[in-house]
Amino acid sequence: MNFLGGPEKLTYEKVQKVVMNNSDFTPDEAREFHALIDEFGKLYLRNRDQFLTSWLRDANFNEHILNQF
Repeated sequence: MNFLGGPEKLTYEKVQKVVMNNSDFTPDEAREFHALIDEFGKLYLRNRDQFLTSWLRDANFNEHILNQF
């Protein structure tokens, strides 16, 4: 089971393909989006308590995802 609760292992390439096939990002926008995700991870994905201070704290994640922290 992957981090998002799905059956298959996620790789960077699989996620990149899904995002690129379902968006109209320019290469510069894609780089900026990646940087934002990276910065979010550095700030809020250190542990569960830190995540719960983020703007995603009210998102409807299942317990499996939250237990990854």
